[in-house]
Amino acid sequence: MSARVDLAPEGPLGRIDRAIALLRAGGIRPLLVAWASGALPALAVVLAYDGERLEGIHDLRALLAIGLVVAFAARSVGLSAVAAGYARALGDVVTVEEGGGRPLAVARTSFVVATFLALWSAPLFAAAVVGPAAVALTLPLLSVRGLWAPTWLARSGTTKDGGMASFLAAVNDNTEQRGEGLVVEFLLMLGVLGLALDLTAALAFLLLLLRALLGIDVALLDGFLSARNTFALLGVGLAALVVFAPLRAALSAIAFVDARVRRDGLDVRAAVDEAITHASARRGGARAGSAAALAA
Repeated sequence: MSARVDLAPEGPLGRIDRAIALLRAGGIRPLLVAWASGALPALAVVLAYDGERLEGIHDLRALLAIGLVVAFAARSVGLSAVAAGYARALGDVVTVEEGGGRPLAVARTSFVVATFLALWSAPLFAAAVVGPAAVALTLPLLSVRGLWAPTWLARSGTTKDGGMASFLAAVNDNTEQRGEGLVVEFLLMLGVLGLALDLTAALAFLLLLLRALLGIDVALLDGFLSARNTFALLGVGLAALVVFAPLRAALSAIAFVDARVRRDGLDVRAAVDEAITHASARRGGARAGSAAALAA
Protein backbone atom coordinates (compact mmCIF):
# COMPACT_ATOMS: atom_id res chain seq x y z
CA MET A 1 0.00 0.00 0.00
CA SER A 2 1.36 3.40 -0.94
CA ALA A 3 0.59 6.85 0.35
CA ARG A 4 -1.53 9.23 -1.67
CA VAL A 5 0.74 12.00 -2.90
CA ASP A 6 -1.38 13.75 -5.54
CA LEU A 7 -2.65 17.31 -5.62
CA ALA A 8 -6.35 16.51 -5.91
CA PRO A 9 -8.23 16.77 -2.59
CA GLU A 10 -10.07 13.59 -1.66
CA GLY A 11 -12.66 15.20 0.63
CA PRO A 12 -14.01 14.03 4.00
CA LEU A 13 -15.96 11.07 2.59
CA GLY A 14 -12.96 9.98 0.54
CA ARG A 15 -10.80 10.12 3.64
CA ILE A 16 -13.22 7.97 5.60
CA ASP A 17 -13.43 5.46 2.73
CA ARG A 18 -9.66 5.37 2.64
CA ALA A 19 -9.53 4.76 6.39
CA ILE A 20 -12.00 1.87 6.10
CA ALA A 21 -9.88 0.34 3.33
CA LEU A 22 -6.85 0.73 5.58
CA LEU A 23 -8.65 -1.12 8.37
CA ARG A 24 -9.46 -3.98 6.01
CA ALA A 25 -5.90 -4.20 4.73
CA GLY A 26 -4.42 -4.06 8.23
CA GLY A 27 -5.98 -7.30 9.42
CA ILE A 28 -7.60 -8.27 12.70
CA ARG A 29 -4.71 -7.67 15.11
CA PRO A 30 -4.74 -3.83 15.00
CA LEU A 31 -8.51 -3.90 15.35
CA LEU A 32 -8.31 -6.02 18.49
CA VAL A 33 -5.62 -3.79 19.99
CA ALA A 34 -7.66 -0.65 19.22
CA TRP A 35 -10.86 -2.12 20.65
CA ALA A 36 -9.10 -3.32 23.79
CA SER A 37 -7.46 0.08 24.24
CA GLY A 38 -10.74 1.91 23.72
CA ALA A 39 -12.51 -0.36 26.18
CA LEU A 40 -10.21 0.64 29.06
CA PRO A 41 -11.59 4.16 29.70
CA ALA A 42 -15.11 2.94 28.89
CA LEU A 43 -14.79 0.33 31.63
CA ALA A 44 -13.39 2.96 34.00
CA VAL A 45 -16.39 5.22 33.32
CA VAL A 46 -18.85 2.37 33.93
CA LEU A 47 -17.14 1.42 37.18
CA ALA A 48 -17.08 5.04 38.33
CA TYR A 49 -20.77 5.49 37.55
CA ASP A 50 -21.68 2.21 39.22
CA GLY A 51 -19.76 3.05 42.37
CA GLU A 52 -20.87 6.67 42.57
CA ARG A 53 -24.54 6.57 41.51
CA LEU A 54 -25.72 2.99 41.91
CA GLU A 55 -23.76 1.82 44.95
CA GLY A 56 -23.50 5.22 46.63
CA ILE A 57 -19.78 4.88 47.37
CA HIS A 58 -18.47 8.45 47.66
CA ASP A 59 -15.19 7.82 49.46
CA LEU A 60 -13.46 6.47 46.34
CA ARG A 61 -13.98 9.49 44.09
CA ALA A 62 -10.29 10.37 44.00
CA LEU A 63 -9.31 6.77 43.26
CA LEU A 64 -11.92 6.47 40.50
CA ALA A 65 -10.72 9.74 38.95
CA ILE A 66 -7.12 8.52 38.96
CA GLY A 67 -8.25 5.24 37.42
CA LEU A 68 -10.03 7.11 34.63
CA VAL A 69 -6.92 9.19 33.88
CA VAL A 70 -4.70 6.09 33.83
CA ALA A 71 -7.19 4.26 31.58
CA PHE A 72 -7.24 7.17 29.12
CA ALA A 73 -3.43 7.22 29.06
CA ALA A 74 -3.37 3.46 28.41
CA ARG A 75 -5.92 3.92 25.64
CA SER A 76 -3.74 6.58 24.07
CA VAL A 77 -0.66 4.33 24.17
CA GLY A 78 -2.53 1.49 22.45
CA LEU A 79 -4.22 3.64 19.81
CA SER A 80 -1.00 5.54 19.06
CA ALA A 81 0.77 2.25 18.35
CA VAL A 82 -2.07 1.21 16.03
CA ALA A 83 -2.06 4.60 14.27
CA ALA A 84 1.71 4.42 13.83
CA GLY A 85 1.36 0.99 12.23
CA TYR A 86 -1.27 2.28 9.83
CA ALA A 87 0.90 5.29 8.98
CA ARG A 88 3.85 3.02 8.14
CA ALA A 89 1.55 0.83 6.03
CA LEU A 90 0.66 3.84 3.88
CA GLY A 91 4.19 4.00 2.47
CA ASP A 92 7.73 5.01 3.31
CA VAL A 93 6.76 8.62 4.03
CA VAL A 94 6.58 8.03 7.80
CA THR A 95 9.35 6.37 9.80
CA VAL A 96 9.48 5.82 13.54
CA GLU A 97 12.14 7.96 15.18
CA GLU A 98 14.59 6.39 17.58
CA GLY A 99 12.78 6.30 20.90
CA GLY A 100 9.51 7.21 19.18
CA GLY A 101 6.23 6.00 20.61
CA ARG A 102 7.51 5.69 24.18
CA PRO A 103 4.58 5.03 26.51
CA LEU A 104 5.60 7.79 28.92
CA ALA A 105 5.82 10.39 26.13
CA VAL A 106 2.47 9.28 24.70
CA ALA A 107 0.91 9.44 28.17
CA ARG A 108 2.19 12.99 28.64
CA THR A 109 0.60 14.03 25.34
CA SER A 110 -2.63 12.29 26.33
CA PHE A 111 -2.81 14.38 29.51
CA VAL A 112 -2.71 17.56 27.40
CA VAL A 113 -5.34 16.17 25.05
CA ALA A 114 -7.52 15.10 27.99
CA THR A 115 -7.40 18.64 29.38
CA PHE A 116 -8.66 20.11 26.11
CA LEU A 117 -11.25 17.34 25.77
CA ALA A 118 -12.63 18.20 29.20
CA LEU A 119 -12.99 21.83 28.14
CA TRP A 120 -14.62 20.90 24.83
CA SER A 121 -16.96 18.48 26.62
CA ALA A 122 -18.41 21.19 28.89
CA PRO A 123 -21.55 21.53 26.68
CA LEU A 124 -21.99 17.76 26.82
CA PHE A 125 -21.81 17.77 30.62
CA ALA A 126 -24.38 20.57 30.73
CA ALA A 127 -26.65 18.66 28.34
CA ALA A 128 -26.41 15.55 30.53
CA VAL A 129 -28.28 17.44 33.24
CA VAL A 130 -31.18 18.04 30.84
CA GLY A 131 -31.49 14.49 29.54
CA PRO A 132 -30.40 11.93 26.90
CA ALA A 133 -32.05 13.84 24.05
CA ALA A 134 -29.98 16.93 24.85
CA VAL A 135 -26.83 14.82 24.88
CA ALA A 136 -27.66 13.41 21.44
CA LEU A 137 -28.23 16.91 20.07
CA THR A 138 -25.06 18.29 21.65
CA LEU A 139 -22.68 15.48 20.68
CA PRO A 140 -22.23 16.54 17.01
CA LEU A 141 -21.20 20.02 18.21
CA LEU A 142 -18.08 18.46 19.71
CA SER A 143 -16.80 17.91 16.17
CA VAL A 144 -15.06 21.27 16.61
CA ARG A 145 -12.09 19.33 17.99
CA GLY A 146 -11.46 18.16 14.43
CA LEU A 147 -10.15 21.66 13.76
CA TRP A 148 -7.10 21.20 15.95
CA ALA A 149 -5.01 18.06 16.26
CA PRO A 150 -6.45 14.86 14.72
CA THR A 151 -2.90 13.67 13.95
CA TRP A 152 -1.78 13.49 17.57
CA LEU A 153 -2.21 9.70 17.86
CA ALA A 154 -0.05 8.92 14.82
CA ARG A 155 2.47 11.61 15.72
CA SER A 156 2.79 10.34 19.29
CA GLY A 157 3.36 6.82 18.01
CA THR A 158 6.16 7.77 15.61
CA THR A 159 8.04 10.65 17.24
CA LYS A 160 9.91 10.88 20.52
CA ASP A 161 8.37 14.17 21.62
CA GLY A 162 5.66 14.23 24.23
CA GLY A 163 3.47 16.60 26.15
CA MET A 164 2.63 20.08 24.92
CA ALA A 165 5.40 20.05 22.27
CA SER A 166 3.90 17.00 20.58
CA PHE A 167 0.39 18.43 20.79
CA LEU A 168 1.43 21.77 19.25
CA ALA A 169 3.22 19.91 16.45
CA ALA A 170 -0.01 18.00 15.79
CA VAL A 171 -1.91 21.31 15.70
CA ASN A 172 0.60 22.54 13.11
CA ASP A 173 0.04 19.34 11.08
CA ASN A 174 -3.61 20.27 10.67
CA THR A 175 -3.00 23.83 9.43
CA GLU A 176 -4.10 23.14 5.85
CA GLN A 177 -6.75 20.54 6.73
CA ARG A 178 -8.88 22.19 9.40
CA GLY A 179 -12.09 22.33 7.35
CA GLU A 180 -11.76 18.72 6.28
CA GLY A 181 -10.91 17.66 9.83
CA LEU A 182 -14.03 19.40 11.13
CA VAL A 183 -16.30 17.62 8.64
CA VAL A 184 -14.64 14.24 9.26
CA GLU A 185 -15.09 14.62 13.02
CA PHE A 186 -18.71 15.66 12.51
CA LEU A 187 -19.34 12.55 10.42
CA LEU A 188 -17.70 10.42 13.10
CA MET A 189 -20.01 11.89 15.75
CA LEU A 190 -23.02 11.17 13.56
CA GLY A 191 -21.73 7.63 13.04
CA VAL A 192 -21.43 7.13 16.79
CA LEU A 193 -24.99 8.35 17.29
CA GLY A 194 -26.28 6.11 14.52
CA LEU A 195 -24.48 3.07 15.90
CA ALA A 196 -25.78 3.81 19.40
CA LEU A 197 -29.34 3.88 18.06
CA ASP A 198 -28.75 0.62 16.19
CA LEU A 199 -27.34 -1.03 19.30
CA THR A 200 -30.31 0.19 21.34
CA ALA A 201 -32.75 -1.20 18.79
CA ALA A 202 -30.89 -4.53 18.66
CA LEU A 203 -30.87 -4.73 22.45
CA ALA A 204 -34.59 -3.94 22.61
CA PHE A 205 -35.34 -6.64 20.03
CA LEU A 206 -33.27 -9.15 21.99
CA LEU A 207 -35.06 -8.33 25.23
CA LEU A 208 -38.46 -8.58 23.56
CA LEU A 209 -37.46 -11.95 22.16
CA LEU A 210 -36.34 -13.10 25.61
CA ARG A 211 -39.62 -11.89 27.07
CA ALA A 212 -41.54 -13.95 24.53
CA LEU A 213 -39.40 -17.05 25.11
CA LEU A 214 -38.65 -16.83 28.85
CA GLY A 215 -41.50 -14.71 30.15
CA ILE A 216 -39.46 -11.78 31.46
CA ASP A 217 -41.44 -9.29 33.52
CA VAL A 218 -42.83 -6.48 31.32
CA ALA A 219 -42.20 -3.83 33.99
CA LEU A 220 -38.56 -4.86 34.19
CA LEU A 221 -38.26 -4.72 30.41
CA ASP A 222 -39.88 -1.28 30.18
CA GLY A 223 -37.66 0.03 32.97
CA PHE A 224 -34.51 -1.17 31.25
CA LEU A 225 -35.47 0.35 27.91
CA SER A 226 -36.62 3.63 29.42
CA ALA A 227 -34.81 6.84 28.46
CA ARG A 228 -34.41 7.46 32.19
CA ASN A 229 -32.19 4.40 32.54
CA THR A 230 -28.92 6.31 32.39
CA PHE A 231 -26.78 3.24 32.99
CA ALA A 232 -28.11 1.45 29.88
CA LEU A 233 -27.76 4.57 27.72
CA LEU A 234 -24.25 5.13 29.03
CA GLY A 235 -23.27 1.55 28.23
CA VAL A 236 -24.65 1.73 24.69
CA GLY A 237 -22.94 5.06 24.02
CA LEU A 238 -19.58 3.85 25.32
CA ALA A 239 -19.87 0.66 23.25
CA ALA A 240 -20.42 2.78 20.11
CA LEU A 241 -17.35 4.88 20.90
CA VAL A 242 -15.24 1.75 21.41
CA VAL A 243 -16.35 0.32 18.05
CA PHE A 244 -15.17 3.49 16.31
CA ALA A 245 -11.73 3.47 18.00
CA PRO A 246 -9.88 1.69 15.11
CA LEU A 247 -11.39 4.09 12.58
CA ARG A 248 -10.19 7.05 14.64
CA ALA A 249 -6.66 5.61 14.67
CA ALA A 250 -6.72 5.06 10.90
CA LEU A 251 -7.97 8.60 10.27
CA SER A 252 -5.20 9.97 12.46
CA ALA A 253 -2.63 8.03 10.45
CA ILE A 254 -4.01 9.27 7.12
CA ALA A 255 -4.09 12.90 8.28
CA PHE A 256 -0.52 12.60 9.58
CA VAL A 257 0.77 11.08 6.34
CA ASP A 258 -0.99 13.74 4.26
CA ALA A 259 0.51 16.47 6.42
CA ARG A 260 3.99 14.94 6.08
CA VAL A 261 3.55 14.61 2.31
CA ARG A 262 2.58 18.25 1.94
CA ARG A 263 5.36 19.42 4.23
CA ASP A 264 8.03 17.57 2.24
CA GLY A 265 6.56 18.57 -1.12
CA LEU A 266 6.03 14.97 -2.18
CA ASP A 267 2.65 15.81 -3.71
CA VAL A 268 4.26 18.28 -6.11
CA ARG A 269 7.01 15.82 -6.95
CA ALA A 270 4.43 13.10 -7.65
CA ALA A 271 2.42 15.45 -9.86
CA VAL A 272 5.55 16.32 -11.87
CA ASP A 273 6.49 12.64 -12.21
CA GLU A 274 2.97 11.80 -13.36
CA ALA A 275 3.04 14.61 -15.94
CA ILE A 276 6.40 13.37 -17.26
CA THR A 277 5.05 9.81 -17.46
CA HIS A 278 1.97 10.93 -19.40
CA ALA A 279 4.08 13.07 -21.73
CA SER A 280 6.48 10.17 -22.38
CA ALA A 281 3.57 7.81 -23.07
CA ARG A 282 2.07 10.34 -25.46
CA ARG A 283 5.33 10.74 -27.35
CA GLY A 284 5.76 6.97 -27.48
CA GLY A 285 2.25 6.58 -28.89
CA ALA A 286 2.87 9.27 -31.51
CA ARG A 287 6.12 7.61 -32.60
CA ALA A 288 4.41 4.23 -32.85
CA GLY A 289 1.62 5.76 -34.93
CA SER A 290 4.16 7.43 -37.27
CA ALA A 291 6.04 4.17 -37.68
CA ALA A 292 2.82 2.31 -38.48
CA ALA A 293 1.81 4.94 -41.05
CA LEU A 294 5.25 4.79 -42.67
CA ALA A 295 5.12 1.00 -42.81
CA ALA A 296 1.66 1.16 -44.42
